[in-house]
Parts: sequence; structure tokens; C-alpha cells
Amino acid sequence: MFRYSTYLKLRDTDAAGVAFFASYYAIAHDAYEAFLNEQGRSLNHWLDQVNLPIVHSEADYKAPLRLGDAFVIEVTCLKISERSYTLNYTFLNESGVLALIQTVHVAVSPDLDSKLKAVSLPAELKSLLNLIKVKA
Repeated sequence: MFRYSTYLKLRDTDAAGVAFFASYYAIAHDAYEAFLNEQGRSLNHWLDQVNLPIVHSEADYKAPLRLGDAFVIEVTCLKISERSYTLNYTFLNESGVLALIQTVHVAVSPDLDSKLKAVSLPAELKSLLNLIKVKA
């Protein structure tokens, strides 16, 4: 598991000062990038080899986040296959779970001029994801 601490910024709120639902995805992606950076391999490093679009996502919102609220995101990898992986993001504060976000990423050829074609995940990326993989 990787833990990412942050707080809710103005840009991530709606007019009522509560987290805008889509902002959870952006914040989750910040946590994902922070994990990769901590491992010494930025997202930019991987994009030279493979594109990793999200092909499925889902979210459950349990309690509101308000402007300035501090919280932690626990990032785990639920599944790794030959060409895809599933990440889970649990948003938490001292009161408990605030939100659950899940994203499924598929590896595709980085050649944007051609038809998108699924390819194998780089072995090194699989190794990094295994660091946060949930044990069955």
C-alpha cells in the first residue's frame, strides 16, 4: 500500500465548498503519480514505452470533503494481468472512509498514429505495481 497525504484545494470544490465529484479522480491520479515518482519512475517514463489509458472506473462517495480538509489516500493494486491492472484508492480521514475510487488501466501501443492495440505491460511496471498489490 502507498499512502498519499493532501488536503482539499479550492480548485477541487464546487460552489458550496465541497469536493466536486470528478475532482476525486484527479486527486487519485495525483496519488498514483506520487507513488510512481517515489519509486523513481515517473509516469512520463512509462509513456515513452506504453500508453496506459483508463478503460473503466467507478466511485463510491461515503462522506463529503470540504475545502481545507486534510485526508490520506491509500493506493493499492487489486489485480495485475498481462495487459492491464486495477488500482484502488481509499480516501480517509480521522472519521473514516470518505470515498472509494477504482480504475482499470490497459497497456496500449505508444504509437498514436496507428490503431490502438493492447500490448504487454512492461515487466518493470508490473514489479512496481506488485509493491502495492493486495495479497489474496
